[in-house]
Amino acid sequence: MPEFPLLPTEKVVLYSEGGIHAAQAWMLVRAQGHTAVYTVLGGLDGWKDEVLFPVMPAEATAQQRARFEQSAALARFFGGQARLASEATPATGAASMTPAALPDAPELPKLAPPAGSRAAPATAPKKKKKEGC
Repeated sequence: MPEFPLLPTEKVVLYSEGGIHAAQAWMLVRAQGHTAVYTVLGGLDGWKDEVLFPVMPAEATAQQRARFEQSAALARFFGGQARLASEATPATGAASMTPAALPDAPELPKLAPPAGSRAAPATAPKKKKKEGC
């Protein structure tokens, strides 16, 4: 029984650092009967690149510019900053930039467990050394 039970129709959004952990969790949550379960494609790093810090290509078409304007508005809503391709560092490219590498980048909010949750112990218990062969 989960510590924070969810209603079967409650919306659940799963993400990871870009690996497959969110997809694995998606399968487990869906198997438990939840219907509104989603994953963030590309993980948290992909979300930062696409939503918080989008980059408009140097030779953008009209369609790319229109999409970039929508992305820039979304970035501002979440506290991010859209950039032009000339603003991205040439050595690393836009895809690998992190908020720490950007000037005046806002710090991402910290998440906390729901109220009333049990606090984790301050120190982990010592593991017993294996004895024998």
